[in-house]
Amino acid sequence: KILVKYGTEEQKKQWLEPSIRGEIRSCYSMTEPDQPGSDPYSIQTRAVRDGDEWVINGHKWFTSGANRSSFAIVMCRTEIDDGEGLREKMTQIIVPTDTPGFNIIRSVPVWGHDGDHCEIKYKNVRVPITKQLGRTGSGHQAAQDRLGAGRVFHCMNSIGQMWRAYDLMLKRAITRKVHGGPMFEKQF
Repeated sequence: KILVKYGTEEQKKQWLEPSIRGEIRSCYSMTEPDQPGSDPYSIQTRAVRDGDEWVINGHKWFTSGANRSSFAIVMCRTEIDDGEGLREKMTQIIVPTDTPGFNIIRSVPVWGHDGDHCEIKYKNVRVPITKQLGRTGSGHQAAQDRLGAGRVFHCMNSIGQMWRAYDLMLKRAITRKVHGGPMFEKQF
């Protein structure tokens, strides 16, 4: 969704179209281990302009699918924090996962399972300024555009898992036999 709304035609051709065809995958790198995920203004990952490049340094985790992705969309602070206008200091930048300095540290366990929610350190990651999504400072709005639907999808998954477990429990209760007869007759 971010590429559709904020990507240039060149970015869409390079990253969106292969994603739609299922040839590559992306990940979204926003949450940080030392900052509350509920407060995007506290993001500490920095992108500093150096000529025609962004240089990114920071620490992210819960970046879902990073270990199988061709690129990350990274939420960065692109201006020095002076206490005013924090919304306009966030920018999202495309970082190919094979870029030097993009280091997957580990998979972070979630709900007791190892998965593909990765911890990543960005160490002097250099990408051309043409990898920026939208204008400098539009990252907060882009995050809201993306996260709104993402939150609904997570809720849908959790509700679906709950209903599946409930259906399995009912089936088991109705079909299980104990002490010579159906469990529901003996124990309910």
